[in-house]
Amino acid sequence: DGRSIVFADGELQVVEVPSGRCRPLKTGLSSHEFPLWSPDGRWIYFNSRAEGVWRVYRTPARGGPLEPVTVKGGRLLAISPTDLRLYVVRNDALWAIPSGGGEALQVLDVAPRHVVTTERGFLYSLVVPASVIRYFDLDSQRSTLVAELDRWTAGFSVSPDGRRLAYGLFGSTRADLMLVEGFR
Repeated sequence: DGRSIVFADGELQVVEVPSGRCRPLKTGLSSHEFPLWSPDGRWIYFNSRAEGVWRVYRTPARGGPLEPVTVKGGRLLAISPTDLRLYVVRNDALWAIPSGGGEALQVLDVAPRHVVTTERGFLYSLVVPASVIRYFDLDSQRSTLVAELDRWTAGFSVSPDGRRLAYGLFGSTRADLMLVEGFR
């Protein structure tokens, strides 16, 4: 809804932007990371290692009972814009899981470092064997190279219209912000 921000500092915290009021979301777990809003704003998904294995959970944005999403473990990287699937890394591969939980489908046989979803697919970065950003088209089930990187990236973002990709490159002595247009 654009009026709240969620972050993790051991617990999940929601900040109401207009007032600056911060309220914790009590989950009964510790070691939270990478909270993401569902596109409809009803849920907050996050990773937790509270039980010794990384798992994805969700909780109602207004508070309420916690629900496990992954049974076999995994770490959340992205949520599709239509809220139909979560992209989770597990066992050195990328999996798509229905947002309410359920059977996982392996999408890639590699574990990307970052994933950003688009309406028709997703971008992902790899660091081994070389640092690259690739685009995976869900309709064709094909992956194409978007950018070869001479340094590592800490993440990237796609413009709302899906036509531009911005990413940062980091090295030991410098950092650069890069822009790619018309990458699909």
